[in-house]
Amino acid sequence: MIRCQSIRLRGAGCGGSKPEAADASKEPKAAPGSPPGAQAQTDAAPAAPSAADGSRQNSRTASKRRQAARDPQPNREASRRGQRAAAAPTIAEDAEPVDEAAPLREGLEASRKSLGDKHPSTLTLMNNLASVLQNQDEFGDAEALFREALAARRETLGDRDPSTITSINNLGMLLQDQEKLDEAATLLREALEARRAIFGPTHPDTLDSTYNLGRLLQDMGQLTEAATLLREELDGSAARLGKQHDDVRASAEEVRKLYREMGDASAADAIEKEYGLESDGAAGMAHGKSAA
Repeated sequence: MIRCQSIRLRGAGCGGSKPEAADASKEPKAAPGSPPGAQAQTDAAPAAPSAADGSRQNSRTASKRRQAARDPQPNREASRRGQRAAAAPTIAEDAEPVDEAAPLREGLEASRKSLGDKHPSTLTLMNNLASVLQNQDEFGDAEALFREALAARRETLGDRDPSTITSINNLGMLLQDQEKLDEAATLLREALEARRAIFGPTHPDTLDSTYNLGRLLQDMGQLTEAATLLREELDGSAARLGKQHDDVRASAEEVRKLYREMGDASAADAIEKEYGLESDGAAGMAHGKSAA
């Protein structure tokens, strides 16, 4: 199954972004006169360049979703949700390629020297550089940075801080892209359980994690649990956005397709009817059932 490693915003594809709540008390305040969204630095620290607000469409993506979530300073988060309708950004033929990682590398190096390896600003830059490297298929370097950021956030913030959960999620998504599915499942399950406990089952971030784990389990052939999670995400999104919202209908189509794959024609037909989906021509037909 083809994958993308970057970003979900409802209504946007791989390239949207949305803010994610974080404990602002963990982050230093921006200096007076700083541009909106800027992260504060100590007096001696050079201003670190922030990551781009979105992410690019990855050529390996077809239907999987992801999302860029952000702390007060951009803190990218991976999600599979929202990738389906993404279109590659238009780039002039004569435009020179932009190395998005270069300024982040410089910012990270400066932040390590001036603020230390475990400062919140350093960890945000570390996370965002890792996200860019992942988009560039530099998985080894991205994994090292994601692991470092996660270990530091667990130590300094605890396992249930929103920034820590972002790191758990991001490492899990990267490992999924590398086909390290067992470890990825452990991390994505931890992220989901934490978000359910902190935010509740219908919070947008919880729904992102529900979708992410569901799609991973689908990749792993664990179709029964995958269907449960993806149906949970569908129902939660429908309650928030309405059944006719484009993203909700896209989720409904995915759930219908999974039910067809499982051979559960009645469940697939029920989704088709409930969400007013265009017929897939398979109503009432049993497909070969895959073991979960």
